Amino acid sequence: MHLWNLIIFILNAILMVVISVAVHHRIKHGCEQLAQTATVFGLIWAGLILASGMVANISLEQIVKLAATDPEEAATLWLALTTVEEGIGGGNEITGGMWILLVSWAAQWARSIPSVINLLGLIVGGAGVLTMVPALTEAATVFGLGFIVWFVLVGFVLLFTKART
Repeated sequence: MHLWNLIIFILNAILMVVISVAVHHRIKHGCEQLAQTATVFGLIWAGLILASGMVANISLEQIVKLAATDPEEAATLWLALTTVEEGIGGGNEITGGMWILLVSWAAQWARSIPSVINLLGLIVGGAGVLTMVPALTEAATVFGLGFIVWFVLVGFVLLFTKART
């Protein structure tokens, strides 16, 4: 589980920093202020993902130690720390949703990423923002799966196409 947390949180946070900066350089020529705002959300999101992963891994160590002597207390600690972890980086997708929305909007304005990918980004980002409404938390499924597709497509664009100047 520790290894899984390293992959889904720590590695993801590192890659978020890389893609946030790379996307910024791709979209900044079209509308710099929107690109800057998007990048700030991307970097904040990376920090939240990183913090969530650190809480998850430290929590895991403490819970395993406690489980040897007091399994009931370990279960209580697990519930409490999982709630903290989810609150920091996984229970809602507002920050990530804002990042994708703003990147997609700026990229469309700058015509630096294909429109179909930007449309997907607007849908995915909107779903992420909707997770702040308790009745719409299921939008996280659209956000999570859509983000993976969007992330891969944007990665291909960044790797295999030239930026417009």
